[in-house]
Amino acid sequence: MMPSQARILFVTTTHWPHATKLCLALADVGLDVMAIAPKYHALHKVRSISTECIGRSRSQATAGIAAAMSRHRPRITIPGDEMAIDCLQAIYARAIRGLDHVP
Repeated sequence: MMPSQARILFVTTTHWPHATKLCLALADVGLDVMAIAPKYHALHKVRSISTECIGRSRSQATAGIAAAMSRHRPRITIPGDEMAIDCLQAIYARAIRGLDHVP
């Protein structure tokens, strides 16, 4: 089991219920979970999970995710859907080109 101070960053761009269930399960085992989700996602109502709103456009979402990664320095980042994967790949691509850094 990971230490309780392990920070997990969960990224979702959709309102799928599996995102809330997974984040709750991670928090229940003592992990520090932070989620980035759309404005009306159920994750924003869960007290045991810190949340931020994801941008509405792809560029806003990518910038918000990169900023959250820099601020919170997660040990692991989990994408919850295809668009989240796309945003994380864009962040990585910029980092390996030297345009940004990956925390």
